[in-house]
Amino acid sequence: MDKETDFYDYNDLISDIKAHWCKDIVVILGDPFTGKTRLWNRLTATQEDVFSLSFKGYDVSLLPGLIHSECQTWNDMFAWICSQETYKYLIIDDADCGKNTEGFWNALIDLHKESNKLKVVLIAAKDTTPTELEHTTFELSLMSWRKLSDHLDLTGKELKELLCITGGYPEIMSEFSWHRPFEEKLAEVLTPGSAFWNLAPKILERHFSSVETYNTILYAMTQGNKALTTIAKASGMKNNACLEYLKKLQAKGLIRQKESQNGHKEYFIVNSYIYLWYAFVYTARLKADFSISDQTITNFDEKLRKEVYRRFFRTASLAYLKSFYFKNWSFDIINDELHQDVTIDKVNFDYVGEDKYLHRMVLFKCGLIKTPLLKKALRAMKKIPLSDKEYVFLFTNKAIPRGCWSIAKKYDNVHIVQEKSLYRLRGLPNE
Repeated sequence: MDKETDFYDYNDLISDIKAHWCKDIVVILGDPFTGKTRLWNRLTATQEDVFSLSFKGYDVSLLPGLIHSECQTWNDMFAWICSQETYKYLIIDDADCGKNTEGFWNALIDLHKESNKLKVVLIAAKDTTPTELEHTTFELSLMSWRKLSDHLDLTGKELKELLCITGGYPEIMSEFSWHRPFEEKLAEVLTPGSAFWNLAPKILERHFSSVETYNTILYAMTQGNKALTTIAKASGMKNNACLEYLKKLQAKGLIRQKESQNGHKEYFIVNSYIYLWYAFVYTARLKADFSISDQTITNFDEKLRKEVYRRFFRTASLAYLKSFYFKNWSFDIINDELHQDVTIDKVNFDYVGEDKYLHRMVLFKCGLIKTPLLKKALRAMKKIPLSDKEYVFLFTNKAIPRGCWSIAKKYDNVHIVQEKSLYRLRGLPNE
């Protein structure tokens, strides 16, 4: 299978881009390592009349002379490209990474005013396109379980394992073995030289010029430290200094902050790959004779099941609710962290939220469901302030006791959904 397309079909995206680039400048945005350069390669490979280059690492004002000796400015460069029958498309990767780009933008504005324009595609992490330039924007993001479910013919277990280990990064997914035993897959990803082993440091270096302190903090978070005080202590820092670093990590989208019911703030790593890398590779790099032992496999599997899979299961379940039951609800059931992990009458729910316009309440709990737990959840539901209708959703990946099914049949506001149902979403509309 083609490694360029085995985890994601670029064809639809490329078709959409081509439909727009005949009339507009196309800007493709994506965070670092989300597959922008991979898409650039695919775009240039599908067109024979493409002039392509990258701004990364260059003084952009000097590029015309470096490319063609008779071109002193970008106006000269565009005039030369347009004069060549060979080129109809200009594709620039890392368009936001070069220095001294003013001349390029001014020349592009002039070119855009002409009737016979060169078709231009700009690929970047952030949109630096001047407001004078009309353009159509497409966004690349990390692979999600929804995208993969639509594209790949995998079981729920295979899909969950693939996404949680790779974190959705195309570079790691392109090396991932699909249908091999877990121990063999783990041996491959934890091999020095693999994308799994080497990508995380590159991600941190793209965000920060000095990564040592951030590394220490992220490692501390994988060792069970969630509160500011414990993270700071494990990192050997004062609380105030640690807080500033946490804010910067949060601003870059690497961690999230959650406020518990008692007002305490907790921090967690957003991406599962980043979490697993700091949990297993960060210290393993110090060992010249590192090898994967049975204990390493056991520990990795335990982290997956207890930490990573649970968050994945919750996210997939909430997305299922949003798509299947609550398409028109006014609150964001997926990303509303303040309403997650809520305890009512000694029962912990993964999500408790109310739509203030429809006056309906959702109580949601994922995991192994037993009859006594369902009864407790229903009793806890009575503690909630008045609303027109309440729902209790319970998701499980294990066999469901008959007692739970009997109770659920008595109520039209209690739904029990098994994990395997979460991956049957091809018929549901994408949000």
